Amino acid sequence: MANRVDEEGNLVGYSTEIVREILRRHGQPDSIEVYPWARAYKRLQEEPNIALFSTTRTAEREKEFKWVGPLILIEWAMYKSINSEVNIDSLEDAKKLKEIVVIQDDAKERFLIENGFTNINDVNNDISAIRMIHAGRADVWFSSNRGIVAASGKAGFRPDEFAKALSIRKVYLYIAFSRTTSDQIVSKWQATLDNMKKDGTYRRIMIENGGEEVMVIP
Repeated sequence: MANRVDEEGNLVGYSTEIVREILRRHGQPDSIEVYPWARAYKRLQEEPNIALFSTTRTAEREKEFKWVGPLILIEWAMYKSINSEVNIDSLEDAKKLKEIVVIQDDAKERFLIENGFTNINDVNNDISAIRMIHAGRADVWFSSNRGIVAASGKAGFRPDEFAKALSIRKVYLYIAFSRTTSDQIVSKWQATLDNMKKDGTYRRIMIENGGEEVMVIP
């Protein structure tokens, strides 16, 4: 998984371990903190020297932040409960649904707004989102192939209790830095990540935390 909190309260996942390895190679302490997405994103926008991961790099966000990556390629998709009768084949079909749940301030929420959706219910976290579609209180959750699996585990569900209703597109995840972060710091992080990909550390972390199905980026 990209990032999740395990049963003992520890932050784990491939992007977390990648960031920890970069910090270790730089001789810096493990200063990773966990926040709800909307709060973390607000800090990234407003405070200096903040890094947020894993973050979708979009054209709209390109000039807002500085970027290190890519970490992995994921698929954006709308998911439903396996007991749901929702049947959609296009974005236009999705606009006719009663309610689409999405994480507040996530890139997917912006995508929906920019594409004219008005049936959006934004929530603070993925557990709330997945519980809503499981209980039938929302038609679909606009998430990702990684997000649905991670949220299932955190909420006490099985991934096979949900089904993909509509594939949207594939996107890369990055580490985003606040705009005021020095180019020297960002370049150093990028160089370290590149070296991890060359020396096999990146591949090892990805396989250990996601299995063979993880798409490893050269």
